[in-house]
Amino acid sequence: MKRVKVSRPLAGARGLRRVAALVLLWGMAVASPAQIHSFTVTPGALSFTSLDPDAGGPAPQVSLAYVDFRASLFQAWRLYVQAEMPQLENCPAVPVSALQVRCQSATIAGFLNLGNAACNSAAIPLSTSPQLVAQGNQGIFNNQISASLQVGFTDRWRYAAAVSPACTVSLRYTVDIP
Repeated sequence: MKRVKVSRPLAGARGLRRVAALVLLWGMAVASPAQIHSFTVTPGALSFTSLDPDAGGPAPQVSLAYVDFRASLFQAWRLYVQAEMPQLENCPAVPVSALQVRCQSATIAGFLNLGNAACNSAAIPLSTSPQLVAQGNQGIFNNQISASLQVGFTDRWRYAAAVSPACTVSLRYTVDIP
């Protein structure tokens, strides 16, 4: 009995086209920079009421930063926070370092959940310089980063505050996604 080899050129060509298409998609994703679709922080303002934070003071307030973006395959991302001014508005004797930010949780979701997210575990005194609060690696295609940030007074309050008008601080959140 003679063996006959049957070739299937169409099946091989089809498989090759699939591989070529995947390589093309991979290359497009690697070559393209990330695109941010939305970046929101809620609530828009945090309010603290206290005459002396050392006397029990107000509880820290929580804000949620949410970023929706198209990834640039497995590149690093970073989330920063900083104060707009070096002191509290209406309370020029109170430096922004009297407040601190702590990342409670950071997550990233996306296609196949290939990215990762982690909090900077330290309580970070506010500053006018960007302070890293969370970071990780991008996955592929579209990703969503969520970070829960706690803003509160430091333990050592040594400043006279104002009752009216209230002391305020404006925060800037920055996301670095190459």
